[in-house]
Amino acid sequence: LGNTWIVAMGGSQGAGKTTLMASMYDLRADGPQWLQGNEGRGEKMPVLILEEDGTSEPQGYVRRLTADDDSKNFKLEDVKVDVMEFQRAVCDPNANDLLPILRVPRRYFKRDTQAWLLLPGYEKQERANRSWQELMRQVMIAAGGCVVVTDETRMANKQQLEIVRDMLENELKDCKPYIVISKTEAYRHDKDRRNALISSAQITFQVDPQLADKHIILSGVDDPEYVSEWMPLLRGAIDDLNFTGQSGRHRQMGHLSDILGKDLSRVLNTIRSKARLYFMRGGSTDGDGAQLLED
Repeated sequence: LGNTWIVAMGGSQGAGKTTLMASMYDLRADGPQWLQGNEGRGEKMPVLILEEDGTSEPQGYVRRLTADDDSKNFKLEDVKVDVMEFQRAVCDPNANDLLPILRVPRRYFKRDTQAWLLLPGYEKQERANRSWQELMRQVMIAAGGCVVVTDETRMANKQQLEIVRDMLENELKDCKPYIVISKTEAYRHDKDRRNALISSAQITFQVDPQLADKHIILSGVDDPEYVSEWMPLLRGAIDDLNFTGQSGRHRQMGHLSDILGKDLSRVLNTIRSKARLYFMRGGSTDGDGAQLLED
């Protein structure tokens, strides 16, 4: 990502991250559905959302590792794709698909070096999801700011609370995230229920009581009048994130360096063991050892 100052949008699967981001850029109306809700299926890749001057319509790209004609050298290319190919890269990426990128008209950020990274759902880490869960965690550690999306159901779920607790002790240890509680349209005029949700989020995410009014935002995208009420609060949070986050930067990067060092060592050991197995089998081009190495 070079020198891009990333604001991460995270949260568990189905909490409403993608729907919120689509609403922020008016992508839920008729037209290409670049950001589609994937509840029950889930994204495996983060999506970089870049604001650009002169861009009138959203455009999708996939950053890919492509081989030269001789297949000996590789280079990174941002390949323009349609909505279907973009969604495939988000939810079922090929090995050479490194990053889906959505370029949108400028709206919230003032500098070209600022961007969103919409993260896959935060889940309990298992063997099947380890690759993208670790990638997501690395992003949260290195991000300049973070918005966490949740909802009433997830704040009452024991397993989700354990995931949040783990997140606060690790990835968000040096960060004061903004919390967006989605799907609260029904409580628009219920002051007591809204206060109860804010209080619950304040306890769950360990938000300083003095910051709760600014750092916890109730949202909902199905009522245009309601959107007009909470969207200015989110815009204010984004403005705050534009100018904060530097104080813990050295700790963040040190933590990220440790994680990448362990991850790289594991990858190199895997390559070494697979290559050794291949050569022990004679390196034949038609054997299963060759197929294993290619995989």
